[in-house]
Amino acid sequence: MSSASHPKASSGALTLGALGAVLLGQGDLTQAKRLFEQHLAAGRESGMRVLVALAESELGDLALAQGDLAAARRHHEQALAIQMEIESKLQGAQSRL
Repeated sequence: MSSASHPKASSGALTLGALGAVLLGQGDLTQAKRLFEQHLAAGRESGMRVLVALAESELGDLALAQGDLAAARRHHEQALAIQMEIESKLQGAQSRL
């Protein structure tokens, strides 16, 4: 499924992430994790790498809240790698204009 043909996929994924962030802020780590994992799955399914990066970052924040520094680092490094990949592609596209 592509985000162009299914615009609701990206808004649904963002909603999952936003709800997860609220639950994380309220200390409901179990439900926050469930929503962040759904956000990640939706991002992967839609093919929108930016959604995957956001979900990885959210999972990193959750891991940090749980005191799992190794998992927090792993998720945040994955998010950063995706963001750098996206930026590189954007710069390449801009240079061709």
